[in-house]
Amino acid sequence: MNNINPIRELINKISSEIAEGQNQEAYKTFLEIKENITPLHNEFQEFIEIGEKLQNLIYNESKVLVLLELGDLYRDLYKYDISKKKYQEALQIQRRLYEGDQDRHFYLLGLTLLQLGNIYRFLRRFDESERLYQDALELLEDIQDEGTPEILKDIAHTKVVLGNAYRQLDDFDNAIRNYEEAEEIFWTFKNEDRMLYLAGISWAKDKKGTLLKDKRKYKEAKALFLDALEIRNELAQENPEKYERYVALTHTNLGILYKNMRENENSEFHLLKALEIRERLVKVNPDAFLLDLTYTEDQLGSLYKIMKKNRDAEKFYQRALNARENLARRNPDIFLNEYLWSLGNLGDLYQRTDRYKEAEGIFLKCIEMYENLIELNRQVFLPLAARIYDKLANVYVQLKNYNDARNILLNELELYDELIEEDRDKYLYYLANAQNFISGVFSQLYKYDRAEVYLIQSIANFNELAEKNRNKYLPTIARLYFTLGKTYQKLNQVENTRFAYNNALDANIELQRNNPERYTKFVRSIESILRKL
Repeated sequence: MNNINPIRELINKISSEIAEGQNQEAYKTFLEIKENITPLHNEFQEFIEIGEKLQNLIYNESKVLVLLELGDLYRDLYKYDISKKKYQEALQIQRRLYEGDQDRHFYLLGLTLLQLGNIYRFLRRFDESERLYQDALELLEDIQDEGTPEILKDIAHTKVVLGNAYRQLDDFDNAIRNYEEAEEIFWTFKNEDRMLYLAGISWAKDKKGTLLKDKRKYKEAKALFLDALEIRNELAQENPEKYERYVALTHTNLGILYKNMRENENSEFHLLKALEIRERLVKVNPDAFLLDLTYTEDQLGSLYKIMKKNRDAEKFYQRALNARENLARRNPDIFLNEYLWSLGNLGDLYQRTDRYKEAEGIFLKCIEMYENLIELNRQVFLPLAARIYDKLANVYVQLKNYNDARNILLNELELYDELIEEDRDKYLYYLANAQNFISGVFSQLYKYDRAEVYLIQSIANFNELAEKNRNKYLPTIARLYFTLGKTYQKLNQVENTRFAYNNALDANIELQRNNPERYTKFVRSIESILRKL
């Protein structure tokens, strides 16, 4: 009786083919193995080594495909630098082939550009990633949904990857369109290849659900995730090694969705299901699955913080932090930011539970590390550093240490001044909030003239934001004008006080029209103040 598993048989087969110089046969076997192998297989590392050997024995398009597959394998192990080199080598060969025959080689060139774009995104090199996505989209957007089943399968997979690229470019309509077109193609395999049909449909549904979740279309996202979960459970029953990881992914996505919907019990159920699966997978191959496990632990920490189960929140935040610290020691370029994110989450929890000194220590450690990282990649780490400055300032306010809060906020404002030059629409809200925050700190320090300056700046920026969404920002503007009026009273500036309160009154009257129950009392209060001036 033959007890050798199918992957082992194929590994033995390809090893013999290479030894006998049957390189093209080995190439075909390599692609067959790649379709079925996962990091859970004991032969995974051996398969990578075979791929490294095979890439030096074949040429042109075959070599490109092996390099792309190797890039995927290293990517699955979060070895992004090696993965990038494989994709770059594939791109160099594929560009040469494309120049010789554009009609034949445009598809593979587009795929190579997409894969390299994904790696640059993982490495947080967003400008380079976006350029590669755009180049790929120009090549692949008009790809035709026709041909042999093998070609159709490739087109469907490509459309999902195109949807991911559009999602990264914040192009919602084109992302949805590509996911739906991919799903339509996968449906055509329902009778011919059931496993491909199920895997493809669940993949497209999960990706579309993630996009809709990000756009806060929770009801639609929920239906898609539940469909994907049902399908993936069916797939995992037939092939757990290949599909359990995707069951865990969809449970995590549902957990996050339910958390956003404030359905905490449902969120906990799905996150604990994901935790159970991912803990089991980590025991088999920690390199491939440990980071995924930390994402689930991180989400459980967040959920338990919302539920005010602070001990449980700390336990899961600490577990994620410990794992990410180990990952960051081994590969800081990839995992250091994940570690800092976990550190910040723990600091948030300590701040929320009045453990301010512990929170202060964590945030100071984060700032020190971010200040070093900024020199390596300003685009990525400037906004993250600004976020931590804001959290630390909040801690100092709770400790009534207003001088340190002021100094931290001045540093934060410097960062936002730089960020606003790069992307005003993205960072204007955060700048306006920081200006409002520091004005309050200066008021606590009795420096009302400085508070006035930052309040006026904050009001101006919120007015700019209100030009695009008045309903969202008008309540903030009303509060800021009221605070400005109180500040002018402290400065004994009667005319300016009247000006500020009149503006606060106008804003509250406008708000009163839509919500009289909430705002009538504010209108009457400000009218009373103005009568006494």
